[in-house]
Amino acid sequence: MQSAQISNRSCLRPLQRAITAFGADQPFRQAVDKPVEHYWILICESTTARTAQQHAKAIFESAPPAQSWPTKTGISAVIIVDTDGGMVPIVDIDNT
Repeated sequence: MQSAQISNRSCLRPLQRAITAFGADQPFRQAVDKPVEHYWILICESTTARTAQQHAKAIFESAPPAQSWPTKTGISAVIIVDTDGGMVPIVDIDNT
């Protein structure tokens, strides 16, 4: 355990990355099937949820504080998108 740098009830970093990606794409109950399908590793639903939520918390805490809502109209410097890699349609509004 020391040489692998893991402890009881934990996963190696590459496995955590895969679990987090699967957990971000689907509900945790369905994400349990993905490691089995791809890596032949059975991970329980609670471990999948805990791992994905720990990484989400770390991302949230490392993000800069939210700024106030913009008061100007026009193009925003920030666009919030989904984590599934889907395309976001950009719409130009005609003010006439």
